[in-house]
Amino acid sequence: MTNNFMRMIEGHSFYKVSEAQEVLKSKFGYKITKSHLRYKLEVLECYIRVGNIMLIPEDFLKYLTLSLLAFKNNEKYKFEIKREVREKMPKFRELIAKVISKE
Repeated sequence: MTNNFMRMIEGHSFYKVSEAQEVLKSKFGYKITKSHLRYKLEVLECYIRVGNIMLIPEDFLKYLTLSLLAFKNNEKYKFEIKREVREKMPKFRELIAKVISKE
């Protein structure tokens, strides 16, 4: 796996879609197409858009292996995941904003 574009910012890794796809395959044994991965990112709202690039915080990769059917059919499960994403996302957005402002 090449990490040419993976960004490490203050101890947190951020991946582009193609990189996240590779990490999911190598680390979790989970194969997914880029289009399905993008769809999951939209549903779970666990990415940061920078221009036309979707950056995925490493902390959220585990959610991308979950079944969307289970996510849609279990409100408590859905609520817990969305809550965790909402709690962590401001910190990740701030880290990305710092890097963008320096470039």
